[in-house]
Amino acid sequence: MENIILELKEHINYLILTIVFIVLTFLKDWLVKLFKIFKEKFELNIEKITEKNNLIYDLLSEIRAKTDSARTYIIEFHNGEYYSNGVPIVKFSMTYESCSLGVSSHADTTQNYILSNYDGIENIIKNTDEIIHINNLKSSNFKGYLQEKNTLAIYSMPIRSHKNYGNVIGCFCIEWCSSSKVDNINKENVYNIKEKYLPIIQNLVNKQR
Repeated sequence: MENIILELKEHINYLILTIVFIVLTFLKDWLVKLFKIFKEKFELNIEKITEKNNLIYDLLSEIRAKTDSARTYIIEFHNGEYYSNGVPIVKFSMTYESCSLGVSSHADTTQNYILSNYDGIENIIKNTDEIIHINNLKSSNFKGYLQEKNTLAIYSMPIRSHKNYGNVIGCFCIEWCSSSKVDNINKENVYNIKEKYLPIIQNLVNKQR
């Protein structure tokens, strides 16, 4: 009787080991396949992101040429950090920029700026359909930021979320840095940019969210 019980235990142990081996083998194959799927999707996303970025840069360059401006760029609002009371630290970064020959770029340096440090930024967030001459702005930190870039005039268009009740998630801006260029701004041409290009830019920016 004892021998039968021992043999039965051995068979059961063998069966358990066999089942464990089969399960582990299946899990291994499943995990490998899952990894390949995620890898392919990630690589595909990178290609799509690169393609989208190129489209945005092409649009910025085209708009800059059409408006005879010094810079065209996009800034986006974001957070990622929190104050001690749990309130998000709202920041903005320049995510895309196109500059005329000889005009300094500020995309690399305009990163993770704390929004509360830049009073006056509401002037470019508002949808006023107005070309703003920097000298006409009251003194503010954001005015100082624009003057540091030698900006003389700016036209901005808020970029709104397709989700989140149409909240402003960024701004598309056109800047002029030369007095002669400012004096010869074709206002009708600039205002037409909003109707023609803003929906395209807004769609492209929203695609990455």
